[in-house]
Parts: sequence; C-alpha cells; structure tokens
Amino acid sequence: MAFMEFLNWKQKKPIETDKPSRYLSTHNILTGLYPCAYFEEEMARLEREGEFPVSIVMADVDGKEAMDNIQGQAAGNEMLRLTVLVLRDAFGAEDVVARIEEDGFAVLLPGTDTATVKEILRRIRYSVMAQNRAYAHLHLNLSLGAATAEKGDSLAATLKRAEWEMSLEREKDPFLAEARGENEENGHRLRGE
Repeated sequence: MAFMEFLNWKQKKPIETDKPSRYLSTHNILTGLYPCAYFEEEMARLEREGEFPVSIVMADVDGKEAMDNIQGQAAGNEMLRLTVLVLRDAFGAEDVVARIEEDGFAVLLPGTDTATVKEILRRIRYSVMAQNRAYAHLHLNLSLGAATAEKGDSLAATLKRAEWEMSLEREKDPFLAEARGENEENGHRLRGE
C-alpha cells in the first residue's frame, strides 16, 4: 500500500512542479498576458459554443517604437507594463486579455454588449490619463477600438471591425498626426509629398 502511495506521489510530483512551465507556455513573459495563439483558440471556442454577445477590444500602444529608439528598449518595455496595468484594471478575470503584437493587445469579453464595452473604453481612457499624471516621464497613448458580435456573427469579422475602429482613432489623434507630418487643420502632409 505504501509503495502504491509512493508511485502516486511520484506521478503527481512532475505535474505540480510543471505549473511554472505551463504558465509560461500560455502567458507572454514580459506582460504576463495571454499570447495571440491562446486568444485565437478562445475566440474559436466562444464562437463554437455560441456564447453571445461577445465584444472585442483592441488597444495599440502608440509611440512605443519611437520610445525604444529614443530612450531605449527598457523605456518601451515600461510603456508595455503601464499598458498592462491599465488593461488589467479595466477587465475582469473571465475576460481574455492578450498581447497579440509587439505593441498591440486584444481582449475578448464574453457576455458583454455594446453599451458595456463603451463604458469600459471610457474607463480605460480615464486610467491612461491617471497613469500619465503618475508617470509623466513615460507618456502613454493608446489607440482603442471595439466591436460587438451578436449570435450568428463571425468573431473574425468582429475582430476586423475592432481593428478598423482602432485605426480610425489613431488617425484622429492630433499628436500622432503631427508625428506623421500631417497638418492638423487641413489633413495634408507637410513633408514627403
């Protein structure tokens, strides 16, 4: 009997010590968020199981590449960490918050309608303002977009709508327009044409 208990203990031990490696396989090392592959798996699962409505929020850290080039990669990584603080504050444990690109994030919100996601976006913008007051040396600017899928809608198409909304917000940002060399008043390029 004691021998069988020993075998059971030996079989369970690798599973227990394997928890950190399982965590690392399903989370981004720098941010602690889910990776793109996990996000895509969850998106497919939600669509397959018909858990609607589902909202998707996209967030892009504007200016991270410039921050990396000017102040170094450590400063750019600090911008990512601040972004993670903002996102974790805005979303619940049942939401899937993922880092899907170098400076891009996506969130799956099962059971979340359009009105609720608009309120979440408002909270994120407020949180970014608070972060910028607290960390004035690292100005955080996020472009945000969101879309909601109802029963029968494709989550892939919803993701594209959220990306499109995010790109529209980025284009409207006067700071980013100035960085691209666009005249804020008439929208024409000042240089390069």
